[in-house]
Amino acid sequence: MAEPIRVRGALLDVLELFLLAFQEKRPLYGWEIKKTTRVSGASTYRILDRLEDAGWVSGHWEDACAQIPGKPPRRYYDLTGAGEVAARELLAERRPDALRRSVPVFPEPLQGGA
Repeated sequence: MAEPIRVRGALLDVLELFLLAFQEKRPLYGWEIKKTTRVSGASTYRILDRLEDAGWVSGHWEDACAQIPGKPPRRYYDLTGAGEVAARELLAERRPDALRRSVPVFPEPLQGGA
């Protein structure tokens, strides 16, 4: 059984980023989430594990043909339908301005594929 999701600022930052990526119809990967939200690596991956356990995101490894030789594969994450609903409800309750913005407010802009 999945443990309850603790709602803190880092989780809200990650969910806000996932909603933007969902609107753009593109997956995110862990390092990109960490860099964009400025949440520590350990916290980012704990959040991703909890979201995946809860069914809010689904993860998959990149195709072997997309990899650069010698570079480890990336694990990509997509917001699920249930995750989109839950993220919108949670952000509406805890961070209502986030749903009115077209871009999350982070120290660095979202950059695709870097």
